Amino acid sequence: MCDVRKKLILTNVVIEKYKTWQINEKGIDKDKVFDNFSTTLLMKLLYLSCLFSIKNTNAKTYRNTPFGTLDEWIALPNGPAEDGLYSAIGYQPMPTISYNLGKEDGYKYSEEINDKSHINKINRYYYDDVAEIKIEDNILEKLISDFDLSNARRDIEQGFDTLFNEIGNKIDTSTLEKSNRTIGYLSRLTHLFLWNAALYRDTRTLATDNIYLLNDELNELDGILVEAK
Repeated sequence: MCDVRKKLILTNVVIEKYKTWQINEKGIDKDKVFDNFSTTLLMKLLYLSCLFSIKNTNAKTYRNTPFGTLDEWIALPNGPAEDGLYSAIGYQPMPTISYNLGKEDGYKYSEEINDKSHINKINRYYYDDVAEIKIEDNILEKLISDFDLSNARRDIEQGFDTLFNEIGNKIDTSTLEKSNRTIGYLSRLTHLFLWNAALYRDTRTLATDNIYLLNDELNELDGILVEAK
């Protein structure tokens, strides 16, 4: 079971990619990027980014993919969710993201700007009370380096890019109605055979620790995308 701190770091990589894509490709104002963002959407983006990351690679084991870090996928009714990460959201400080459980879900993903208390929380969580991060630091870059996640970061970014090259024009979260429609569409892409096989098991665990089954899962996803074109 991978350190949940690494999972939070890798999750922020995808959140940052999503933010950049929204601003640069969709022309969304940076203050509105996360207006209809949700934990459900995040889990789907993470799962599909991990899955697409193995496309056109020769990985011999799941450990050499982002599934080696995000390694606790379970089947929930709305789709796959990374259990360690899902449990941590809202309770642990994220490198660049603020969580406030008293606000609507989307506000969990608003950025903290020049917030020393948030930096202190990150230092305590990642560095055992040693003040290693300053406000002016690039927090995410530092954590990726310190926790040796450069390869996982590269791979999940490539997976994210493939995801949005394939279906980016069908993802729109600019309004709540469009966000719900997007969740419905992504559900079709994530409710694949691993999710179906796990949904009614006692543990509900997806077999993402098997590179051969992951390739089969990717082939099923590719088939759905071909049919949809």
